[in-house]
Amino acid sequence: MSSGRGILPGFSLSLGLAVTYLGLIVLLPIGALLLHAGGMSAHDFIAATTGPRALASYRVTLLSAVEAVIFNALAGLLLAWVLARYDSPAAACSTL
Repeated sequence: MSSGRGILPGFSLSLGLAVTYLGLIVLLPIGALLLHAGGMSAHDFIAATTGPRALASYRVTLLSAVEAVIFNALAGLLLAWVLARYDSPAAACSTL
């Protein structure tokens, strides 16, 4: 009884674009990384991942993540306090 058409027009097109984007932006670099790392010996891999440049990049990444967590926690607490304390149109949007 189904006509073969979905309820959402353009769903297959948007799904195709999303999968293509995912493949190009996420999976292609990961595949290239695995292909490059697959050709390395275990000693070369350990040397590459524990070198000073790699350790510096780990440090920058972790410090940036901690800073983002602190900033988002403070901003979230402030926003939650304002929404709970005062009546505003934005407060009506936050209640379920």
